[in-house]
Amino acid sequence: MKKYLFGLGAMVVGAGLMFVLMHGEVSADSKPEPFVCSEPTLVKSALLLAKLWNCRVKNTTCVIFRDSAGKWRSQCSVNNAGLFK
Repeated sequence: MKKYLFGLGAMVVGAGLMFVLMHGEVSADSKPEPFVCSEPTLVKSALLLAKLWNCRVKNTTCVIFRDSAGKWRSQCSVNNAGLFK
């Protein structure tokens, strides 16, 4: 019984800490940043014929393309300057 109460207490403390520390992270008060894409660029290689779009929102950059088979593909990367703002 003692182990059960200790585990339950640890979970409550952990959940409380997560709520306090992460409470300000999610907010829907402001409008979202616009997702800005470039004009499509035609890329030809031995294995690929595709149109590429380079898109950016805040610190995230994505390359979106539709290959010659008609399938949509994407690759995104996040550029963080540091751990904290």
